Amino acid sequence: MALAVAVFLGVAAVTAVSSVTESTAMPVRPAMLVRGMPQPSLAPGTTTTLRSVTVDGMARSYLVLAPARMTARLPAIMMLHGIVVTAQLEAARSGFLPLAQAGKAVLLFPIGYQESWNAGSGCCGTAATAGVDDVAFLDQVAADSRANLPILPGQEYLVGYSNGGKMAFTEVCAHPGVFAALATFGGEPLAACSEPQPMPLLVAGGDQDPDLASARPARTATQTLTAIAATWRSRDGCTGSMTRTVGIARIRTASGCSAGTAVESVLYHGLDHYWPVAGKPTEPYSTDVGSQAAAATLMWNFFRAVTTGMR
Repeated sequence: MALAVAVFLGVAAVTAVSSVTESTAMPVRPAMLVRGMPQPSLAPGTTTTLRSVTVDGMARSYLVLAPARMTARLPAIMMLHGIVVTAQLEAARSGFLPLAQAGKAVLLFPIGYQESWNAGSGCCGTAATAGVDDVAFLDQVAADSRANLPILPGQEYLVGYSNGGKMAFTEVCAHPGVFAALATFGGEPLAACSEPQPMPLLVAGGDQDPDLASARPARTATQTLTAIAATWRSRDGCTGSMTRTVGIARIRTASGCSAGTAVESVLYHGLDHYWPVAGKPTEPYSTDVGSQAAAATLMWNFFRAVTTGMR
């Protein structure tokens, strides 16, 4: 049943993220094809493979969703799932599957320790309790995927949702040069970076998200998102901004940022912690916001803009 739902979602969302034409440079050789333990395909036109790495003597795994036919190296999106959520479910509901179906990207879904991420500051779940080194794990996944998958250098992007969003902030704080850009939904950084470096960021959330609101200090979800974006704009040396509205999403795009970086904040009016999708939700914890405002659409467009100038 889960496989059928995943396939449906991939087909239904294909129009949301399929408008960008990729470069076909750097042909794929047979030795570059995805290798690992084959898994049931999560969407038509794709292959699903489980690859493993070893971190501190512990075997860890990540799912690779790739186009069934690849003739060139492709951008890669690594997505960190929410807490108590499988990588397969995150792949199905995220809306990124159509990119692999259309031959536009390779998707990586690392598997958190007992479906959680040790993002620091006591967060979150079993991964934090066990003290696993998830920063080292994500670095290993990035290195392994570069060495074994047909990925375009300089076009590797990190996405995080909820606990995965917190982990994504922790990862880029520890090693800002691993990924070309970061996008999160429903997650916030748990600590300030000791040596912050400019990096493109899209930070998104719902204005009714209880996970972004807090009592100490007292602030709303909107205030949290605004503060994250303001800190990042200062970090990236941005000098101006413009605001536009897409459906229920209010998008503020910074301008004049240093070193070719960019910062966007996306505030969804009336939305809580549920992931914004392009059509009628078929997976739990997701909300229909329309194809143009879907998280996958906005994030993919942001990634392409900051690395290729295309949207």
